[in-house]
Amino acid sequence: SNAEPLSTAIQDASGISGGLAVHLGCGDGRLTAALHDDGRFLVQGLDVDAEDVAAAREHIRGLGLTGQVSADIFDGDRLPYADNLVNLLILLYSMRKRSINWAVRSSAPGRFSFALLSKGSSH
Repeated sequence: SNAEPLSTAIQDASGISGGLAVHLGCGDGRLTAALHDDGRFLVQGLDVDAEDVAAAREHIRGLGLTGQVSADIFDGDRLPYADNLVNLLILLYSMRKRSINWAVRSSAPGRFSFALLSKGSSH
């Protein structure tokens, strides 16, 4: 899996050293789990596909990261976070139109970055 190197590249490029990371369009959860980075980030993966969320949860559970990494269903519209809360947003390109405005509202001032991934990226 290329999730580990991709996670490292995203974190290095973001300049964010920890906090809440949200992976929107988490797919099977491999990148979501890799973003945990030995506890530097509390990570939540969100996806509109219930089967992907189930697969992500199974992967996270298998790694023993339950409680530090989670996956949940996203309704495709409103994300479940207060303004100024999220430090790192990883956004699957196909979900960008609905999510950019939310990202600006939810970002922690001065401590926020986001990465836009193409559909071919490991998600």
